[in-house]
Amino acid sequence: MKPKLPFLVISGPQGAHKSAVTDHITRRFSDRLVPVTSIVLSTAEKPVPKYPYLVAVTQEEFEIEEHTLVTQDEIDGFKYGTTSEALIRARQQGKIPVFRLRPEKAIQFGRQYAGLVHIIDLDTGDKSREPIMTFGFSDPGLNIHRVRITNGQMHEVDRVVEKVLETIR
Repeated sequence: MKPKLPFLVISGPQGAHKSAVTDHITRRFSDRLVPVTSIVLSTAEKPVPKYPYLVAVTQEEFEIEEHTLVTQDEIDGFKYGTTSEALIRARQQGKIPVFRLRPEKAIQFGRQYAGLVHIIDLDTGDKSREPIMTFGFSDPGLNIHRVRITNGQMHEVDRVVEKVLETIR
């Protein structure tokens, strides 16, 4: 039986550069990693953030997909979710799906899929934006890799991703 591919989660507080890190590593390691597309509930009141991995949907579409969501969150008044279909597409490509999640959701996801989730916890050094470790989470069942990003440099992120990829060859 072929071993299950793990999940990679880029986590950190708002403003920790989760999207930039996700874009960087999925380009740099495109043969192994793929960002999973999320749906976002679109309303007339607020424009939906423009990211290549976000698909705007209506309330009706969101409700239809809601039962298939692997992850779900609400940030800045927007409802987000990742469908199981997005994961299936990643798996069919033989690639590791990469999620962007806030620390609380990353921990919840890591516990739900224990042993299959590697969390890259972004630390910007900004004390007002606490990374996962400061929440007191030190669950031995979680694979948490803390990374400090300074001046937008991705060297440390690359090193950690390479290390994670080596463990799952």
